[in-house]
Amino acid sequence: MRPGQTFSGKTLCTKCRAILRTTHQQKLDAGTLLWNSATVTEFPILRPQEIPLDDPQSCEMFTPSTEKPFVATPAAIEMYGHETILACLSVLQEAAVREAGLDYLQVFESSDKQEKLWFIEDGSGGAITALLPSDY
Repeated sequence: MRPGQTFSGKTLCTKCRAILRTTHQQKLDAGTLLWNSATVTEFPILRPQEIPLDDPQSCEMFTPSTEKPFVATPAAIEMYGHETILACLSVLQEAAVREAGLDYLQVFESSDKQEKLWFIEDGSGGAITALLPSDY
């Protein structure tokens, strides 16, 4: 990692910076996201959250920072790949801005995968984690 190259306050490696740059450049006007992942044949679908969007607990923004790093479990990376996980994080961030916050647990589902991809945002002092249900 090289200092000074960050995403939401988190220093990123060269590969992650390139993935984020490419992901943001590949959005179509219709809102469809293109990505290139060897591990996923179709982009995962964000499932509706369990609590109403206007619930006071629906307040998480999924924005990594020095105090709240973004991490992914090895199993999630192996099943979904870096590119897809980062693209899903981008989808969550856009949804959080649009809805003025989301529930702490967000779930993506892909018909070609055995497990769903979870994103959990911990409270203060925690992290934003991409994981599989079996990791929990």
